[in-house]
Amino acid sequence: MQKILTLQELKSSEWPTLLEAALSSNLVSAFLHGDCLMERFSPLESPWNISFILRSNSAESLKPLQDLAERAMRSNISFGYTFTANEIITLWHAFPLEFLHIAYKNEVISGAVPIAQGAVPRNELQKECLAELRGFLIQMRHQMMTPKFNFSKTAKAWEKKLLPILYGIYFLLTDSYPVNSDQVYMYLQTIPNGAAISSNDLASQEEYLNALEILANSLVK
Repeated sequence: MQKILTLQELKSSEWPTLLEAALSSNLVSAFLHGDCLMERFSPLESPWNISFILRSNSAESLKPLQDLAERAMRSNISFGYTFTANEIITLWHAFPLEFLHIAYKNEVISGAVPIAQGAVPRNELQKECLAELRGFLIQMRHQMMTPKFNFSKTAKAWEKKLLPILYGIYFLLTDSYPVNSDQVYMYLQTIPNGAAISSNDLASQEEYLNALEILANSLVK
């Protein structure tokens, strides 16, 4: 079985029908989200991530997905998370950044739109963005102490982790979800993109850390 390499291939493949048949009336939505919809995603390196909204996500109801999991892997698909509609109401407040991305950046494979782009819990989103950005800075400084650390080699991986946080901060500041990372960087201005942070120059690294620290401080109220 060949790997699925484009979104259109996935949507026109056997998988929408397979999921509908396997989950039947329990399926509310099967949708792509996460890294596979972000810029610079490569299906040659990473799988398509499909999550689900189900009427029931009991152990028994997940068995059909378990049965399909190996077949999915051969098609370059991974199964992500399962939620019920009632869980999402609570999870919006517990994990607002993650569910902001699901609401505003998804591709439906089968069923309904996963989450309506309704009222975002702004206070909770601000707290999570701040915590995630602080954690990101801690991890960066930790990694910079490792033997043979190379800033230019880690810049791409760092940016991949940082961008979802910056998308959330952009939303807080503008009340709109960004079209792409260029829009985020143009708005924030002081935060360099991946190409700009690839230098091993210590002054550039310090400038980058300071810019993120200032951004984190701006989220404190």
